Amino acid sequence: MHRADLGCRESLDGAQNGLGCWVQDIDKVVQSAKKGFEAWKAVAELEKGRVIRKLDNLIERDVQDLTSIGQ
Repeated sequence: MHRADLGCRESLDGAQNGLGCWVQDIDKVVQSAKKGFEAWKAVAELEKGRVIRKLDNLIERDVQDLTSIGQ
């Protein structure tokens, strides 16, 4: 099945609607993740540890805000 068959249509206000648009968005996310992974592989182990610890600290700091997302 081709993306066009899934129905990515542009409405009069310029918004794109349909499953085909969603598939295109997923393709973009996957390609971006692949690029990010390649960059992450090049980071030294010590630096990766620093980044992960910083992320952990930020999550702990903002846990209340993060848990309220989507409620």
